[in-house]
Amino acid sequence: MDILKISESKLKIMLTKSDVKKYKLDTDNVDYNDTKTRNKVWEILDYVKKYHGFDHEGEKLLIQFYPSRDGGAELFVTKLENLSHKNERSISRSTNVTMLDSKRTIYSFGSFDDLIRASRIIKNSKSIKGSELFFDGENGYYLEIYERGASRHGSICDFAILLEFSSAVPKELFPYITEHCSKLTRGNAVEQLARL
Repeated sequence: MDILKISESKLKIMLTKSDVKKYKLDTDNVDYNDTKTRNKVWEILDYVKKYHGFDHEGEKLLIQFYPSRDGGAELFVTKLENLSHKNERSISRSTNVTMLDSKRTIYSFGSFDDLIRASRIIKNSKSIKGSELFFDGENGYYLEIYERGASRHGSICDFAILLEFSSAVPKELFPYITEHCSKLTRGNAVEQLARL
């Protein structure tokens, strides 16, 4: 794998044939609707961040994937700022292009049972980068998840199932929850809860 930093916000990743095989990418049919494909792209980006310092955390990313004749591929990654939903829709129409997004979300649960059920449903999701559990001292549980997934019209869709058990907390309340509620876990709340 060769990395070319084009600018602070753009990167070119040249994958060899063995890289493509290692990450199990189908160069003939890259299906960004497939969660496994998206997770492999995130895996590549995590490697690039670790060894080359390209920090993509919390960014909306434009991903362009082009297969090479030698069996490898070229992956262009661009950090996007303030892209309108209209422009996002027009850019992502190409089969070689997708939008990936990562964000921090806090979900509020009214009961511990709902929290356990939801955790069991999403426990095997590779779209979770990290999770924390907070308790407000009475009956409210808050599950903080660092989500990764495909961005459609500005929102990540991979965890829509959680809304059957909880409600999303407005961003303005994040500091209050993380500062004033008791933190019950250390980084892998979903995994721990799913085992209960």
